[in-house]
Amino acid sequence: MITPLLAATCILIFGPTPRQDAQGVPAAPVIELEDLAGAITRLSLDDLPVDDLDARGVAFLRCEGFMVVSQPGAMDEDVASVYLHCGAWLRGRLLGGTGESIDLALGGASQVSLSIDEVAAIRFPGRQPTSGSVLPEAPDEGDRLYLRRGAGLDRVDGLVDGFEPEGLRFQGRFGMKTHSWKEVVAVFVEQLDAPTTQAVDSPVVVDLRGGGRLGGDLQTLGAGGLEVTTAAGTELRIPLPLVREVMSANGSFQFLSDIAPSDTGPSDLFGGSEGLGMRYPAQVDRNYAGQALRTGGRSFARGLGVHAPSRLTWELDGSWKSLRLAAGLDDSALGGAYQGSVVFRVHVDGEERWASPLVRGGQGLLSVPPLDLTGAHSLILEVDPATEAFFCDRANWLRPVLVRAQ
Repeated sequence: MITPLLAATCILIFGPTPRQDAQGVPAAPVIELEDLAGAITRLSLDDLPVDDLDARGVAFLRCEGFMVVSQPGAMDEDVASVYLHCGAWLRGRLLGGTGESIDLALGGASQVSLSIDEVAAIRFPGRQPTSGSVLPEAPDEGDRLYLRRGAGLDRVDGLVDGFEPEGLRFQGRFGMKTHSWKEVVAVFVEQLDAPTTQAVDSPVVVDLRGGGRLGGDLQTLGAGGLEVTTAAGTELRIPLPLVREVMSANGSFQFLSDIAPSDTGPSDLFGGSEGLGMRYPAQVDRNYAGQALRTGGRSFARGLGVHAPSRLTWELDGSWKSLRLAAGLDDSALGGAYQGSVVFRVHVDGEERWASPLVRGGQGLLSVPPLDLTGAHSLILEVDPATEAFFCDRANWLRPVLVRAQ
């Protein structure tokens, strides 16, 4: 039996399912607006635009029912993850560049241009050697370029001079050279000037389908796409099929996964036997193995992926009102002989506030009622193995949202 409280929790975390046709496909694209109390309003494309979430009292905006846009594979050699100095990142197929800008195809026919002043790093995960090479890392100062050389990497320190359609111009110790994009594994760009502060009327954070997250000032969300201005003043237009969720950044809530825990507890399945290699530190917005969070056949952009036993602790400042979240075993547990069995627990100020029944792989999402955090200073999310066989105890805390007291 689902109580009204649990039903409200399901709506807040996941929202009701849009109307679907006989094949399970939403009958028409819809825009879901959700407030922090879990109330849902649905708009058709004819009801757009939306240009101010706070004025509507909206915390989350989701784009549902759009035709799936083809996304580049994460390990495709030509797919780059571009990280910006403001903390945002985008993933797409690098199209090259001109002068001080690079062009990135996000999916379908969508393209964005980014200035070198915004870019902190460009990585090509599919080009990273699988063994025998260290991971690329940023220098303490200056720019750094990593090039693929056989089964290894060459590191070149110096200065990024600019971009061209066929490659990257880099000033190294032996002079200026244009390196083909095909040989670039990673490049790190030092931020030389202090970031310019832009006036923000409607601050938002945007999660993109297929990977990517950016923050900025919402200009409008209409049938033609999402228009947002980045912290550096770059205006971007993103087609709605690529928009997963738009979230208000007014400070009224925060994803727990965006806050580093003060104590990450055990990460070794054998209580410290390092030589066995069975260490699974908690992953932010990924499952225990660094892949997409997936429970009950659905993927999630926000959450924490762990392997039991796990105990994560956060120190709070007493300003939060409640915690809203869901939980479940990751779908990756379904492929083995063992499918996992765990118990989830939440402790607040040393008191167990909620514990799940025994949860097994394949049971799907587990609803958690809103948990009171009024005046709380300590929060612990714990996952315990439920049987002697700990194999595949791959647990996910999904969309953990801290709601601030008003």
